[in-house]
Amino acid sequence: MCPNQTYRFSLANLSRKGRKLRLVLGAAGMTATVGLAVFMILEDVHPLWRWSLLVPAFGSALCLFEAFASTCVVLAALGAWDLGCGTERVPDPRIDAALRGRAWKIVAVAAATAFLFTLATTLCVHSCP
Repeated sequence: MCPNQTYRFSLANLSRKGRKLRLVLGAAGMTATVGLAVFMILEDVHPLWRWSLLVPAFGSALCLFEAFASTCVVLAALGAWDLGCGTERVPDPRIDAALRGRAWKIVAVAAATAFLFTLATTLCVHSCP
């Protein structure tokens, strides 16, 4: 724990700076991914090539969900947190277990969101007159 913070049961493992960074990265990544998807649809790119959007969509969704949940999945897997004064081990095993559970849920929701976005992109057909 940071020396000037009191210990409390918290399911957040990110500082305000970490949340802001993930929010900016997620928003920029999602904007670029949606722009690329629109370009692929308008240029009538083969649907199999559109599946390449799965990876950037997953990364962007993961960043956004991490920002909203204040939980970094990598830190949770390591049993650590960064609450503003550096990375430290989580002192309470209950918090560690709760963070790991939350991290799995974030990864699952991000994967499902990316899959559905990419599936919708592959099913879109641009019809020019």
